[in-house]
Amino acid sequence: MFSCDSFANSDTVEKYYRKSSAATPDACCSLCQADASCNFACHKGNDCWLKNATTLTLEPNAEGVTVLSVRGP
Repeated sequence: MFSCDSFANSDTVEKYYRKSSAATPDACCSLCQADASCNFACHKGNDCWLKNATTLTLEPNAEGVTVLSVRGP
């Protein structure tokens, strides 16, 4: 496995298809990597939102949210 590209304090406009529990951004990255449908994920607190959109539209200034890109924007 490789690490995800991460974008701190950012969110995305794309909708998620699954919400999972993950204590850290690295754990969220691993969940996304293990799911063939996941292109990127958003992590905040203990939540990880998996997203399968083919576009990644960053929204800056989302305090505490980290976007994790597995397959690139």
